[in-house]
Amino acid sequence: STGKTLLACEAVNSVWYIEHLLKKKRVKMYYDEPEHAFDYRLAAKFNVPLTQVYGLREDLVGFKRKKGDRLFQRSKTVENLYNNLEYINKNDKDYDVVLYVLDSLDTLRDAREIKHLEKKGIEKQDMGGGKARVLSQLFRNSIDKVHNSNIILFILSQIRMNVGIVFGDPNTRAGGKALDHYATHIFMLKEVRKITSDNKINQGIEVRVKIKKNKTGGRYNDVMMNILHGYGIDNFGSAVNFLWDNDQFERSGNYLVFHDEKMYRSELIELAANNDYVAHELKCDLQDYWNEIILNAEIDRKPKWGG
Repeated sequence: STGKTLLACEAVNSVWYIEHLLKKKRVKMYYDEPEHAFDYRLAAKFNVPLTQVYGLREDLVGFKRKKGDRLFQRSKTVENLYNNLEYINKNDKDYDVVLYVLDSLDTLRDAREIKHLEKKGIEKQDMGGGKARVLSQLFRNSIDKVHNSNIILFILSQIRMNVGIVFGDPNTRAGGKALDHYATHIFMLKEVRKITSDNKINQGIEVRVKIKKNKTGGRYNDVMMNILHGYGIDNFGSAVNFLWDNDQFERSGNYLVFHDEKMYRSELIELAANNDYVAHELKCDLQDYWNEIILNAEIDRKPKWGG
């Protein structure tokens, strides 16, 4: 409901269309989907290159594996995920970019849990933190290999409310703290509202993205964006709404003024989506204003040590 799978599809499309088709890099993509709930119709409408994605292409009608091509096995346990990453690290070194998407972490079990279930049955489950322990082992043994490789590891996980929490973050998820510790980026998504057409048909959702951890940019920012079903992240709508909310347009009632012409926000969004010049100008306006915000937020002091 928060668009996690659509964001994963955005990652797949970015690697394929930008890194491979535009920049001519050698790419390989895996979509590990143990939930068996992937929406192929939506992905096809979103132009995901399904025939190029290991883990998805195997379910396509008429798919035939090439001679010598390894059949990708979806992960059922954390141990399966570890073995898949080990195989990729050893055999896919010739590629410039390898994207591995796990959708989702919550579905994975550990081998000990399965044996316990087979032996004692569902009514006598007393495993405790078995999955968290195995996940911690996985990241400890895999993170160095992934970090020094061409692999992008993209993990999806569901957020749950931690009942009884009065102070601190009420959100929690399965799998312990290992993923939070080793991840370079953690983005938490929360649906704000539905985006509907004039006849009340659901077209998408507005999402608040809380940047909980970011080792390559600014930390602890919140980002608002629109995700449209069958389209993905609405870059133009999010940009126009951000500039509107921060008074970067000259206004006249419910209209904004763009190039000395009055129009609604929705009209400017559609104009940018269909006009490369307007899209580029809107992008520059957004970047200039964002850079201004960042500069104004910097602490105006001399360095504490030296200089």
